[in-house]
Amino acid sequence: MWVINLRLNQLWQKLALGFIAVAVAAIIVAYLLVNFAVDARFQGYITDRERASYQRIGQSLAAAYLESGGWNQSLSDSLPHFAMLSSVSIEVVDANGRILADTSDNKSGGPMAEYMSRLIRQGGLVTELVRERTEVPIVAHGRVVGMVYVTPLVAAGQLGEDKRFRQSINSSLIFGGLLAALVALALSFLISTRLTKPLTEMTKAAKKMEAGDLSQRIVVQGKDEIGQLGEAFNHMSLALQRQEKLRKNLTADVAHELRTPLATIRSHIEAFQDGVIEPDEKNLESIHEETLRLGRLVDDLGKLAQAESGKLTLNKRRADLTSLTRKAALGLQPLFDSQGVTLDIRTNGRIAGDYDEDKIKQVLVNLLVNAVKFTPAGGRVTVKVGADAAAAVISVSDTGIGIDSASLPYIFERFYRAEKSRNRATGGSGIGLTIAKKLVELHGGTIDVTSRPAKGATFTIKLPAKG
Repeated sequence: MWVINLRLNQLWQKLALGFIAVAVAAIIVAYLLVNFAVDARFQGYITDRERASYQRIGQSLAAAYLESGGWNQSLSDSLPHFAMLSSVSIEVVDANGRILADTSDNKSGGPMAEYMSRLIRQGGLVTELVRERTEVPIVAHGRVVGMVYVTPLVAAGQLGEDKRFRQSINSSLIFGGLLAALVALALSFLISTRLTKPLTEMTKAAKKMEAGDLSQRIVVQGKDEIGQLGEAFNHMSLALQRQEKLRKNLTADVAHELRTPLATIRSHIEAFQDGVIEPDEKNLESIHEETLRLGRLVDDLGKLAQAESGKLTLNKRRADLTSLTRKAALGLQPLFDSQGVTLDIRTNGRIAGDYDEDKIKQVLVNLLVNAVKFTPAGGRVTVKVGADAAAAVISVSDTGIGIDSASLPYIFERFYRAEKSRNRATGGSGIGLTIAKKLVELHGGTIDVTSRPAKGATFTIKLPAKG
C-alpha cells in the first residue's frame, strides 16, 4: 500500500488514473445505453418482421385453400411440417367457426407435438397465444369463407439465429470497449505526461533557485494556463535575480553612503585632537554639513521604510495641483539661477484633487533637483501641468545628459544611480526616486521615465483628479 501511495504522489500518474477512470466510466455507460437501445430496437424489429412473416404465411395458406377448393388431405399432412419450420401454430376454420385444421392439437401426437413439448421444457413457448396470433381471412367470391390463424410458438427474438445476432452485437460492443479502454490508457499517459512536463521542469528549476541559482529559466510552449504559469515563473526568476543583485549591492551602497561623511567627521575630529587644525567656524561648518548629510540619509531611509511597510499616512486635503506645482518649482528658482539653467513652467488651468501637499511637493522637489544636477549650464528644465481623460499629469523634462537604456528599468530602485561615480555633488543618496515613486503610488498614481543619452530625460507623474 505504501508503494502505491508513493507512486500516486506524482501528478502525471494521478491525471492518467483520472483520465482512465473517466474513460472506463464513459465506456461502461455507452455500452449499457447502446445495448439497451439496440435491444429495444432489435426487439421491435423482430416483432414487426415476424408479424409480417405470419401475415404472409396466412395469405399463402388462404390462397392454397382457395386454389384447391377446400382443405384437402395433402395440405393437411404438410401443414404441421410447415408450422414447425416457421415455429408457428396454424389453425384454419370455416365461415361457421368450425376448426378444419389445427397444428397446436397435441392429442394426435407426432413430430409437431414433440416439438411443442420441447419448447415448453425450454421455456420458449409463448403462453398468451391468442393475444399474439395473426388473423388472415379466406375470401372467395367477395365473401369470407374461413379464417387462418397464425400464432407464434416462440417469443419474438428467441430463435437461434436471433440470439446469435444479439450475442455478436454484445461481443462487438465488449471488444470495442476493450479497444477504446486501451486507446484511452495510452492517450491518458501521453496527455498527462505532456501536461505535467512543464510543471516538472518548473519544480526542478525552483529547487535550483532554492539552492541559490537564480538564473533558471524554462522554455514556454503554448499560451494556455500552463504556458502563462511558465511565463510568470520566468518573470519571477528574473525579478528575483534582479532583487538579489540589488540586495548584494545594498550593504556596499549603505556602507559607502555612511563612510564618506563619517570619514570626514573623524578626520576633522582627529585633526582637532592632534592640534593640526583649529576648531574654527569653517572647519566646524564642514563637520556640520556632514552630520546634516547623515541626518538626511537616515531620514530618507526612515521614510522609505515607512512607505514600503504601509505605515506612512497621507494628510490629504482639497488642493489645486497647478498652484502646488508652480510654488514648488518657483521655490527652487535660486538653485536654477546659480546653475545657469532655465526653468520653464507651463500650466493649463486649475486642476483640483485630494492630495497631501507636503508629499507631492517632496516628489516635485526631488525631480527638479535631479534635473538641475544633470543639466549643464545653458540648459532648460520644463515643468508641464495638465490633465488627460483619466488623470492629472505633471511632467518634468530636462535637456541634460539623459539616462542610458540599461539603467532605465532600475532607476526607481533603492541606491541605484545611473551616474556610477557616486560623486557627492551629483550622486545623492540613491533613494530619492524610490521614495518619490512610493509617495506617488500612495496617492493612487504612477510615475514613469523616458530618456535618451545626451537628449535629456522626462519624468511623468499621473495622479487622480476631481473636477
